[in-house]
Amino acid sequence: MDVERLQDLSIYYWLRGKLPDFVTVVDAFPSQIDQVDTPLTLPVASIDHIRLNAVALELGGMEINDRMWAIDVFAKTKAQRDDFTYLLVNDLKLNVMVYDYNQGFPPVVVPCLGGLIVSNIQARPVYVFRELVKDLYWRSSITFATRYQAYN
Repeated sequence: MDVERLQDLSIYYWLRGKLPDFVTVVDAFPSQIDQVDTPLTLPVASIDHIRLNAVALELGGMEINDRMWAIDVFAKTKAQRDDFTYLLVNDLKLNVMVYDYNQGFPPVVVPCLGGLIVSNIQARPVYVFRELVKDLYWRSSITFATRYQAYN
């Protein structure tokens, strides 16, 4: 797998490890949100990358990838939304380890390849209007940037 895919998986498993077991964690925006007949079973958290920029560091074509991510939290109550949002924002400040999933998946221990240095963390509530959706839920969106730092 490419290092970018390993980063995707590392962020996904990081998110699963941070939230309680009763929270459904999905890799991409939940598809049920677009379907009128399929209710979203709360609480849910989703993670998806929203941008990848190749940034030149010096002459000679050396590049690194800056990435933007979005975590969407769908909760049953305002308190639950806020608790999950604060937990994730505070843990993102500690950065995210990137693992070599070519050698296995959790619970198997796999080697750490490096880390995602997190910056520009922003969290905001997303308001859902009762007349537009069948069920009222509480939602927040957390966006942040990362830069990959390989361990040598």
